[in-house]
Amino acid sequence: MLVEPGNQFSLTRAALSTCAAPKNQILISFSTVLGKVYSVEYSATLKGWTVLKSGIAGTGGMVEFDDPSVGGNSRRFYRLRIGQ
Repeated sequence: MLVEPGNQFSLTRAALSTCAAPKNQILISFSTVLGKVYSVEYSATLKGWTVLKSGIAGTGGMVEFDDPSVGGNSRRFYRLRIGQ
C-alpha cells in the first residue's frame, strides 16, 4: 500500500513485480491509477535509496520497463512511490 504525500487518509494499492530478463536486466511492472505519477527506487541495503525512474505517468493499466543498470549485482531491492 502506498500513502499519497500530504493526504494521510488516502491509500492506494500497488504491486511492484520484477522478473529476470535477458542480459542481467530486471523487468519491472506495476499497475497504475490514471492521473497519478510514480517513481521507482532501488537499494542494495534498504538504508539508502536511489531513484531508478521518476515521472512515470499513471495510465490506469500496467506500466513496464527494465532496469539495465542491475548488471552483476547479486541483491537489489525496489520500492514504488506515488506522487500527487
